[in-house]
Amino acid sequence: MIKNMFGIDQAQLVPRWEWRYFSHDQSELDQYFKDYTPYKTETSEQIYFLLSNPDLNVKYRHGMIDVKQLQNVNKDGFELWLPIFKSSTPMNQSDMIKIAEIMGLDYHPVTLGKEPQDILNAFQQFDDVTAISLRKERKKFSIDDVSGELAVLEFNQVKVCTIALEDEESFKIRALRSKLQIHIDANMNYPTALRQYNATKSQR
Repeated sequence: MIKNMFGIDQAQLVPRWEWRYFSHDQSELDQYFKDYTPYKTETSEQIYFLLSNPDLNVKYRHGMIDVKQLQNVNKDGFELWLPIFKSSTPMNQSDMIKIAEIMGLDYHPVTLGKEPQDILNAFQQFDDVTAISLRKERKKFSIDDVSGELAVLEFNQVKVCTIALEDEESFKIRALRSKLQIHIDANMNYPTALRQYNATKSQR
C-alpha cells in the first residue's frame, strides 16, 4: 500500500468538501433533517487541538489521532479538507514527531500512553496549542449519497449544535442544500468555531 510522507494510506487520501454551521438553537437545525432517519447515532468524547494555523484540524476520537488540512475554499464557501495523518493510540515517538512537524512545532519526547489524558500530556508542551475536550452526540445521515450530520457539543460549560454536509463533489452539497431549503450562507469549520465559542466563554 502506497503511503504519503506522513504515513497515511493513499486509499484514505480522499479530500472531501464540507459545509458546516453552528447554532445555539437546536430546533433551527433539526428542521432540515426532519423528514429523514439517521442511519447511526453515537456519543463520543473528543479532544480538538486548536492551532494558530487555521488550515489544520487536529483531533483525538475513538483512540485515534486525526489531522486534516484545508486545501481550498470554493465560490460557495465550501471547504475542501484532506486527511494527511492518522494514528491509533498508544502512539510512538515517531508519530508525535510527525504531528509536530505538520504543526510546525518542536516536540520533546514524553511518555506516551493510550488514554485521553496521555494525549493531553503530550500536547501540553506546545504553548501555541489549545486543547478542547468535548462530548459529542451525533446523528449521521445519508441523503442523495451525501453525508449529513446533526450534533450537539458540550465543552467548558458551553452547549452548541452543528449541522454539516460532506461529499467528494461540491455540486452534490449545493444540490442537497437546495433540496433541504438551507439558505444559510455562513460556513464555519470545527477549529474556528471552537476557538470562537471558547474565547466568548472566557470573556464572560
